[in-house]
Amino acid sequence: MAGIAPTYVLFWFLIFAVFAFLLFHLGPKPYKERAVKPWLGGLTYHGPASQYSATAYTNSFRMLFGRLGNFQVRRDLYRGSTWAPRQIAVQADMLQVLSARPYERLFRSLRRRIHPLRGIQHGFLSGYIAYILIFLALSLFWAAASH
Repeated sequence: MAGIAPTYVLFWFLIFAVFAFLLFHLGPKPYKERAVKPWLGGLTYHGPASQYSATAYTNSFRMLFGRLGNFQVRRDLYRGSTWAPRQIAVQADMLQVLSARPYERLFRSLRRRIHPLRGIQHGFLSGYIAYILIFLALSLFWAAASH
């Protein structure tokens, strides 16, 4: 029906939208509006200690990719106990897959050969637009010459 008469569908959509609006604004309210504090999980203090740390955000990635990258975490306890630490230092080390020994010589030689081309990455937008226009003109000339 919608493919045949889209105005018919629009008409009924508007009818139902007006009906929902009236029902929401004129109908009975099951409760009064109220303002409450955000839920803190039973805590009364809301500060840095009650928020997620960076380690909590990355924990799922460490668990998923820990074996792949030989991920290791070292924790040093400075104050407090192991059950309730007050100050710790965390250092995470991960072996980068592409910087492993078999690839080091290959990447060093590639860097030496590509080094002269690093000048085209200068960071100026006008230069990048000029590159695009030059390559567009060259490709148009090449396309015109091939016909």
